[in-house]
Amino acid sequence: MDPLLTPQWTDVKNACLELARQIVDENLEISYIVGVTRGGLTPAVVLSHMLDIPTIPISYSSRTGKGDNKFYSNELPDIQSTIEKARIIPGKPGILIVDDISDSGETLADINRIYTDRGHKVYTLALYHKDGSILTPDFVWQHIPKESGWITFPWES
Repeated sequence: MDPLLTPQWTDVKNACLELARQIVDENLEISYIVGVTRGGLTPAVVLSHMLDIPTIPISYSSRTGKGDNKFYSNELPDIQSTIEKARIIPGKPGILIVDDISDSGETLADINRIYTDRGHKVYTLALYHKDGSILTPDFVWQHIPKESGWITFPWES
C-alpha cells in the first residue's frame, strides 16, 4: 500500500502541527475553526487544541451517490449568533474551514461561498488536495495527483 494514501495518526498529528505553524506565521485573525464532518472533524479538533481556537462541527457534503450515502441537511450554522452568545469577538470573525481532503473541491468551495456571503473572512484547509480540484485550500499538507486512489485515514480503519 502507498503510505501517502494510508496516513497514520502520527502523520495526521505532524500534518496539523506543520499547518498550525503556517497559520501562526500568517498571523491570521481566526475566531473559530469549522470542522466538516466526518473527515474534517478530527484535524479540526487537533488544530483547535494546537491553536487554542474553539471548534464548531458542521455537516455538509456537495456529493451524493455510491460510496457517500450522506444524509446531510447542508444547512450551515450561523456562526455569528454562536459568537454573540459566547461574547467572543464582535463583528464578523475570520473562520478556518477544515476538511480531510479537497478531492473535487466542491464541498470547500460551497462552504467558503456561503460563509463569505454571510460576511465572514474565510480561510480553508485540507490535509490533502488533489490536483484539478476547483478550490485550492489556503493551507494544504500534501498535494497529490488527481488519479491518486482512495485515502484511508486512521479514523476510517
